[in-house]
Amino acid sequence: MLVSKRVVHILVTLYFASLPGYMPQNLCLHAYFTGQEILQYYCKIFNIDPKEAKHKITEILRILDIDRLNNVQISKWSEGQKRRISLACALIHKPKLILL
Repeated sequence: MLVSKRVVHILVTLYFASLPGYMPQNLCLHAYFTGQEILQYYCKIFNIDPKEAKHKITEILRILDIDRLNNVQISKWSEGQKRRISLACALIHKPKLILL
């Protein structure tokens, strides 16, 4: 029996939504990405719809007060700003549990 793409999408989304958000103490960021790009990358990993991803990225960058750095390479950010984008990556899929 073949399973439709829609069913697979729903199952994958439910699986990723159940994963905890994790922010490692040692930063694991791709320094050549911008803030926008790293969050788009994580949205793809967590199978977030592109339209929803755009809204989530804008919202989380604003909440963490790093929206002005949205198009600046992460390698040029301060350590505190890098911690905030790392937190954003851990929160982007709205986990029920966050490990800091």
